Amino acid sequence: ELMKRINIKQEDEEKNALEIMKKLDIRILDKYTAFIGARMGRPEKAKERKMKPPVNVLFPMGLAGTRTRSIIKASKGRVKSLVEAMDRFCPTCNIHTYEYKCPKCGKRTILAYRCPKCGYETIAPIDKCPKCKTEMVNYRSYEIDFSRLVREKINSLKVTLPKEVKGVVGLTSTNKAAEPLEKGIFRGKHNLFVFKDGTIRFDATDAPLTHFKPREIGVTVQELRKLGYTKDIHGRDLTNEDQIVELKVQDIIINEDGAEYLVRVSQFIDDLLVKFYGLEPFYNVKEKKDLLGRLVIGLAPHTSAGIIGRIIGFTKAKVTFAHPYWHAAKRRNCDGDEDAIILLLDGLINFSREFLPKTRGGMMDAPLVITTILNPIEVDSEVYNMEIS
Repeated sequence: ELMKRINIKQEDEEKNALEIMKKLDIRILDKYTAFIGARMGRPEKAKERKMKPPVNVLFPMGLAGTRTRSIIKASKGRVKSLVEAMDRFCPTCNIHTYEYKCPKCGKRTILAYRCPKCGYETIAPIDKCPKCKTEMVNYRSYEIDFSRLVREKINSLKVTLPKEVKGVVGLTSTNKAAEPLEKGIFRGKHNLFVFKDGTIRFDATDAPLTHFKPREIGVTVQELRKLGYTKDIHGRDLTNEDQIVELKVQDIIINEDGAEYLVRVSQFIDDLLVKFYGLEPFYNVKEKKDLLGRLVIGLAPHTSAGIIGRIIGFTKAKVTFAHPYWHAAKRRNCDGDEDAIILLLDGLINFSREFLPKTRGGMMDAPLVITTILNPIEVDSEVYNMEIS
């Protein structure tokens, strides 16, 4: 009916819309005269991982954190806030706390169970309330005085207050497990950010590498010989920085910015070991060369299995250079993917399933398991479909 009214004939129906509009004396031109298609490669990236917004500790702030999430500001403003956190119980002191050690006697606390409907409480691991059959939960509400809390932590650690420590508004894990605030204080001191699982990560684009020269990765021949590189590709003794060396399959070369970040991570770990756990320092790292020979976890964001790697050098390129087998062990094929590097001891000490969100996909991008020895038979055969020029 419309076509009749505007005098469009049957043969005009095959024309495109622009031509029909022109027939109606409506002046419409092409948006562009020509289009050129092109494929754009993914830009290289090497940058620390931050949540949005970035935080230093997985510690709940409730209404006190809705604007800035600053625990420092909350402590200076003498703010009290109601938060939900894990329900743990000290049988000795008969108190509930969100901490793993009783704040009164220092003994290990145990997980408690509570009915959110009728208030029934028990330390017996049960799923449903024996009174009203409601699903039991492992968290409760606490009123936190941030001024008193921060003062207590600073005094016990014998450290100065960092410029900033940012927490989260609320916890998203099943049991609402909170990190010790001390970890946030040390991360704030070293300007480090935490991921959802309690680890600190550095992301970089994957790049395959099978051979290198010592000069290219910023290390001396002596340092490489200590790491087990004693021969070049021709079987000659490694004596100068321009000999070509074959890369071992679990050795990696990391971006220089990433190396500086991992230096700070190692210093954070040592602070934690000495001042929080009362142990000896492990890394004693002062500069990036002290990272040579140190182990890391390589992890792709869509998986839950990490692979151990060893740092043997550094690059200005915004990538992580590694053997194709190593990238394939992360279930990657080096086509522009970017993966995380976690300092091994950080993963072993600070990672916990308890922190992972209960939402769908919460278990992804977390080192639930770690492969220590790379078996080439176990990696995807896609690893062989690559250019070798």
